[in-house]
Amino acid sequence: MYASADAITERYGPESLHIVTDPEGVVDMQAVDRALLDASAYIDSFLQSQYDVPLAHVPAVIVRYCVDVALYWMAENGGGVSEERRQRFDDATKWLERVSDGKAALTLPDDDSDSDDGEEPSLDDGVVIHSDERLFTRTQLGRF
Repeated sequence: MYASADAITERYGPESLHIVTDPEGVVDMQAVDRALLDASAYIDSFLQSQYDVPLAHVPAVIVRYCVDVALYWMAENGGGVSEERRQRFDDATKWLERVSDGKAALTLPDDDSDSDDGEEPSLDDGVVIHSDERLFTRTQLGRF
């Protein structure tokens, strides 16, 4: 699983789990875990075209989208999806499609890279965008 019930409550508060409660108001943790497992599998279905899944290192962006997808599905099964949850689910799906198409990438540790200073690279953002070298520089365009 790419996220946990704790990740849900850290991001959206403990009341976010009340979507899946029994008649006595107790949170159904099996339903939460099932939704998180389903969300992780959903994410893997997009990532598998570019990465080995399941991911050994889980970037923060994947945790966030796993939480958003799981909450959407729990709300859907619980009988009410808010527009905000639907938008978060749609945003997660669009970003995952971009990753699947190679238009976005995850920042993952490189197993065979050796850092000169001995420190691990920062993986907080979870996304890296690459581009070609600049064709025009300020010097080249200075006369225009």
